[in-house]
Amino acid sequence: MDLNLICLTLERISSFMRKMSEEEVENLQKNAAYHEIQEKLQASLGEITPEGLQQVLNWMSSSQSVNIPTKFTRTSALPSLEAAILFHERQGKLNFEKLIDIWYTLASFKYFSDPLVKIISEHMRKLETIEHKLALQIWRALTLNRNFFTGSELNFGWDLATRMTVDDKIPIPNAAEIFLHMSYLQLNIRPPMFRFPDSMFQLAQFLYSGVDQMSEADVLRAVHAYELIGQEFPYELLDKIRLS
Repeated sequence: MDLNLICLTLERISSFMRKMSEEEVENLQKNAAYHEIQEKLQASLGEITPEGLQQVLNWMSSSQSVNIPTKFTRTSALPSLEAAILFHERQGKLNFEKLIDIWYTLASFKYFSDPLVKIISEHMRKLETIEHKLALQIWRALTLNRNFFTGSELNFGWDLATRMTVDDKIPIPNAAEIFLHMSYLQLNIRPPMFRFPDSMFQLAQFLYSGVDQMSEADVLRAVHAYELIGQEFPYELLDKIRLS
């Protein structure tokens, strides 16, 4: 079985993993052919195509989400996948949004790739502005693992915060979620600037003006954000939420 067929097979398996019964999961884990496919894949990662790369990441993500163990060990596989990602990016075969998707998936495995963050940052600097949908997608990848941020991630977060567009086109739920994501970084007490980005004040003002439109989930996000950023940030939004 060639590598492309292996990747396609694993993608098809991943598409129905969430619907599998306990018995089907057990049968899959005992399936000799399934284990053989994984072993062949691990031996051939250096030849993987961009499409195959995404198929494998989808399969790994699905396996993790339903707690199906695999013989395809992340500790040995992810560095090889990272090398393939960087290679295909240099070849111009992975665009900016695809890189963001890949970054999010790697983050879900608690795997940090400093070279990938730097490449995404370079792509981002080429954009004049970053509209809210793309900004939200990036924030989700950046803050998926909230317990620790590297210097590269903090620099990236500041750059993203200063480049994103905050206007009346942004939906309230997106604004509340981005406000929370920004708070995770606690940029006021961390490098590179040790202060809140202007966009964070703009988001708070936008939410202040739309408090009546905020759902319970939006309110919870805003309140949690204030728990993270402390007393240095203006409390007008939080006060209005309490009174509403």
